[in-house]
Amino acid sequence: MIKRFFAGLRAGRRWRYSAAATVLLLSALAVLLILNVLMTRLEDRHGWRTDMSWNSLTSYGADTQKVLDSLTVPVHVYAVYQEDAYLLALLDRYAANCPNFTWEKTNLALNPGLVSRFRAATPEESIGSDSLVFFCEATGRFKAVPFAQMLNYTFDEEGNVVYEGLQYERVLSSAITYVAAEQIPRVMILQGHGELSEGMTVLLADLLDRSFRDVYYFTLNAQGITLEPDDLLLILSPERDFTDSETEQLLAFAEAGGSMLLTCDYSDPVERMPNWQSLLRLYGFLPEPTGTVVCASAEEPGSYLDPYRYMLLPSVRYTGATQTLAANTALLFPAARGFAVPAEADSYLATDVLVSSAEGAFLTDMSAELSSSGEPLSDSRGPYALGLLAERITGKAERSQAAVLGSSAVLTEEWIWARTDTEAFLASLVGWLQPSRSELPIAPRSAVRPQLTVGSLGAGTVVIFLLPVLAAAAALLVLGYRRKL
Repeated sequence: MIKRFFAGLRAGRRWRYSAAATVLLLSALAVLLILNVLMTRLEDRHGWRTDMSWNSLTSYGADTQKVLDSLTVPVHVYAVYQEDAYLLALLDRYAANCPNFTWEKTNLALNPGLVSRFRAATPEESIGSDSLVFFCEATGRFKAVPFAQMLNYTFDEEGNVVYEGLQYERVLSSAITYVAAEQIPRVMILQGHGELSEGMTVLLADLLDRSFRDVYYFTLNAQGITLEPDDLLLILSPERDFTDSETEQLLAFAEAGGSMLLTCDYSDPVERMPNWQSLLRLYGFLPEPTGTVVCASAEEPGSYLDPYRYMLLPSVRYTGATQTLAANTALLFPAARGFAVPAEADSYLATDVLVSSAEGAFLTDMSAELSSSGEPLSDSRGPYALGLLAERITGKAERSQAAVLGSSAVLTEEWIWARTDTEAFLASLVGWLQPSRSELPIAPRSAVRPQLTVGSLGAGTVVIFLLPVLAAAAALLVLGYRRKL
């Protein structure tokens, strides 16, 4: 009996000790779990989390900090079915450092009213199932940004998409600036004279929209449409001349400091359009005769797309509009009209070559079937300007800027955009003609993890060799100590 009593007592003590240990263990786990949840909430709320991504994708720079510091009105973002962890972490960091910025995740299936609330002008601009919707109630403005717009990509020689960068920070900060701004840059595309139509300029309009500008197609005599000096006016290859009253409106816009982007194709009858010709000459743009194109010399194979010598691969000159472009920027100007290389600038007008043909280029006749005779016209000698820039001081002491391109296909042909740097070139040109606060110069983060090089393997190789050596040294020390025992 006595043995059983003491055995039961010892068993009861073991049970009590085991139960106490279990309770303590569970309590410690609960405390750690609560601390983890609490610290995670604090990290997200106050932006304490350290960015450990290899390309610092969840951090932002000084330009974004200026945007957040200057944000005086609330901006809310709806992340529509967005599951990208890096993007959501960056949104958390924005919200943690700016009291006027908030965001939430939503689903179109659970929130169908979002589409009707932010109704787009066209179906192509409607809210998709994988996008961000920026909204500022103070301005009443919204911006739907598809996730694909945050990807910086190019095409390889076979036409396959190659992702090069991620533009999370640039798109987020630019969209915030856009919806919160009191005034948005307008791009006015002129119609009514046989210019490129809305259907022909879809690529260009999309580029302007992605640069956070509002695009309008208008006619000069339309009621309620007035050109403002801050607008960027696009006149794209008109085929009929302006009336005298329309010319007065255009000249008044230029005198007030307005900027223009112009195109003039080889088939445009400039000689029969005196008012259009006078507007071009106002900026020192002197087009070569109608019906002629710049043709590359067969002795300069790198200056054209073989075997078509009228498909020019021009060189981009270093100007104020191209200083951010790479030196080897690739462009393609098909059936391009040439312009006379401008003379020395005076104190009121400075005209520079933007895009140039090769030295051996010459003028040749171009047929309606887009076939060149390949025979040089008399006294024609390159190089020819295929694009020009101009800055003009007006009679009102305002600065008016203009650019002209000799081929409108640069703006309209998707196959050119897919194989050249045309998009970057046009974005830089538009940014020079019309600087915008909404378009921030934030470089994309690399989307491709850098490969290991011979130099980067050095430290790892040393560690791999040292570990077994250290283990062997420790084993020898232990064996030597045990032999003395």
